[in-house]
Amino acid sequence: MRSPEQTVAMTLLAIAVIVAFARLLGALALRVHQPAVVGEIVAGIVLGPSLLGALSWGGLSLDERLFPEDVQAQLLALANLGLVIFMFVVGLELDLSRIRSQRRQAVTVSVSSVVTPMVGAAFLSLLLWSEHGGGGGTSERVAFALFIGVAMAVTAFPVLARILAERNMHRTALGSLALAAAAVDDVLAWSLLAVATTIAGAEGQPPWVTILLIAGFVVVMMVPVRRIAAGIVRRYERAGRITPDIFGVVIMGILLSAWVTDWIGIHFIFGAFLFGTVFPRDPSSGFVRALLERLEDISVLLLLPVFFVVTGLRVDVSGLQGNALLVLLAVVVLACATKFLGSYSAARLTGVRNRPAMALGVLMNTRGLTELVVVNVGYMAGILDGELLTIFIVMAVVTTVMTEPLLRLVYPDDLVRRDVSAAEQAALGVPGAHRVLAILRGQPADRSVVRVAEMLLSVEPPGRVVLSQIVPPQEPSGELGSGLADALGAVADAVEGTAELVSASTYPGLDTVQLTRIGADPVVEWCSQAEALDVDGVVVGVEDLDDQVMHRLLAECSRRVVVVPSALGEAGASVVQVVRLSGEDSAATFDVGLRLAAAEERTLVVGAPDERLSRRAAGWLRRGRLAGLDVLRPSDVDGLSMSGPLVVAPVDAAAASYSDTSSWVFVRAGASEPVDLIDNTFDLLTQPTRQQPGVPLGASHPQ
Repeated sequence: MRSPEQTVAMTLLAIAVIVAFARLLGALALRVHQPAVVGEIVAGIVLGPSLLGALSWGGLSLDERLFPEDVQAQLLALANLGLVIFMFVVGLELDLSRIRSQRRQAVTVSVSSVVTPMVGAAFLSLLLWSEHGGGGGTSERVAFALFIGVAMAVTAFPVLARILAERNMHRTALGSLALAAAAVDDVLAWSLLAVATTIAGAEGQPPWVTILLIAGFVVVMMVPVRRIAAGIVRRYERAGRITPDIFGVVIMGILLSAWVTDWIGIHFIFGAFLFGTVFPRDPSSGFVRALLERLEDISVLLLLPVFFVVTGLRVDVSGLQGNALLVLLAVVVLACATKFLGSYSAARLTGVRNRPAMALGVLMNTRGLTELVVVNVGYMAGILDGELLTIFIVMAVVTTVMTEPLLRLVYPDDLVRRDVSAAEQAALGVPGAHRVLAILRGQPADRSVVRVAEMLLSVEPPGRVVLSQIVPPQEPSGELGSGLADALGAVADAVEGTAELVSASTYPGLDTVQLTRIGADPVVEWCSQAEALDVDGVVVGVEDLDDQVMHRLLAECSRRVVVVPSALGEAGASVVQVVRLSGEDSAATFDVGLRLAAAEERTLVVGAPDERLSRRAAGWLRRGRLAGLDVLRPSDVDGLSMSGPLVVAPVDAAAASYSDTSSWVFVRAGASEPVDLIDNTFDLLTQPTRQQPGVPLGASHPQ
């Protein structure tokens, strides 16, 4: 018999082993493109009877030596605490506002994806009841069927969200629908699980008493506790961080909520879940991200691995033989088939195309840690026995592992890119407007970029300047949540940082919108956006033309690229000079210079003092003069200096001249510049509507 001090020492050793195995196998899972939780679940199984139980030392199996009964009692308390915190995070990340734009589709898909497995589970429970049900009455049979149904119907929202983010699908209509359907699925699954636990514990008190107590608890949480939660968020925003007092109040609220639901007669996880749902979800506040970071240290690194091992100690995969293997096969096939068919058929009925509907069926089949929570609740309630617990845990691992490779098979990367392009176009609206993509890089030139983009469009309204900002992928602050809080928070921070650039244009007929996205390769993202939005040009600021990003953008983007310095040449602001008018970029260069000059009625000077104009450039000069535009040669302008005007040049002039010309704009033509490029611009500039600087110069330009 061990003393309490020896038990504590053994518990500390057991926890150290658990954490080491969980981190190791979690890292291995990530290396094979699987969620870390898969490796951690496997670590729990490995440390239990399934593997360590097969090895013995001194007459005892290794799992019994490492985790004796008194140590298991200590670990169980820690595991339940981890479970409570996880369920709080699930509630915290449940944001039903995601379903507003897709309410009908999301609810239809979710209900179908839950009801279909529940029907399959009802038939399966009839076959399993005699061997695994315990021979109870009608209420026990109903609870048994409900537990099996929820275990087959549940979707792991955190795992699904991370898979979508890794494949960039969260930006597509399909990704949004999957997230919305999974959110509704969470509400349905936890509600059904609460019903099942209520039925299972009905012997303690009349069911109507339990129902009234639950209703009262929900009202208290939704009204006074919600106000308290909003006050906690406001206090965080004033402090700018999670203070010990704020964190202490949150932890106390989690534990008290869990205790209340356990006292009512349903499982303690529901109190923690409901407490999480009452907090406001404004990504710009950063509260959810900051709170998840604090919970991460104590939950993912310590408490959840202990939960996995406590679960693993109840699981013996080696004991699945004969009929048990047949049951396992039936559970996996039935769970996957019914979940897929329910999601797929509902998606098709609501207008989703075949391939996206198939992808949705695959995504809704991922179960992960959420499945472990469900089956552990059933096991602790005495509804599921050890063999069924093992079967459903194996099913959770199998369905989670197969999701990502199946998704790539059903919905390859080229379809994802197509959907991202469609989403970009839908985000803009006003399909008939001329568009310029203004790239923001967090440089001093960003303000000049927006100004030049507006000047280029000012001659042909309606126009729209699209401010594109690519945020690097956010390594999730931890493994506890879905990672959406980190991603949405990073986007919100980026939007807030450039909010002053999104303002009413100084030119009538133009507007500015912001398109902030997460992307691993900004050049690929910008080029993709330029194509998807069918922009007239791309404007980018530069501090150094030797920048690798700039080189790639000039080489890879098929649209016209205009490179803008930080300063726009305020000295000599009445002159725009176009130089080096030769080569394949000359027409685009002259067009840009013409537009910049016309935007603020500057004089356009064509060529450098010693530059001999090509026949084509000389023709542009003559046509401008005949049209009455202020187009001159350097010799016609008294006192003109190369450092004074805003200079526009082809990009191939940059290597020789850029270091001495901090107010030069460089132009690289697009792959398919129209033949009548200059003609169209001249036509716009000579419309009779031209009256004063900043007034649209002809709105009848053909689209």
